[in-house]
Amino acid sequence: MTEQSSKQVQQKIRKLTRRGPRRAVPRVRRMKFYLKVAGIDHRVLEEYTQSLAAILRNRGAKTSGPIRLPTKRLYLSVRKSPCGEGTPTYDFYELAIHKRLIVAELTSRDLTYILAVPVPRNTWIEIRVQQR
Repeated sequence: MTEQSSKQVQQKIRKLTRRGPRRAVPRVRRMKFYLKVAGIDHRVLEEYTQSLAAILRNRGAKTSGPIRLPTKRLYLSVRKSPCGEGTPTYDFYELAIHKRLIVAELTSRDLTYILAVPVPRNTWIEIRVQQR
């Protein structure tokens, strides 16, 4: 009798521990994002993009960057004389816009986390999604 009861117990244990049909584990969908950051002060911009890339890497996202892009320089020459008479003297002004690019594969949670990070003054962010 002990053999039959032990067999019955083993069968019950097998039934309880038996796995049913495997269910598909929902995969987290990652999309490729291009974060283009531009600003006037290159020191603030470099610090911000470094921290952004570090945050993304800590969250487990595949990132590359920050990649330095060419600086756009805007030139403006203005005539000093308000009335237009006299010798033609000019004032020259220049504005340099520095740009950085971060390419990352993010989940929707990573993106909402990144959007919550405060952006410094005189800094702009453009986010593009690569369509597959």
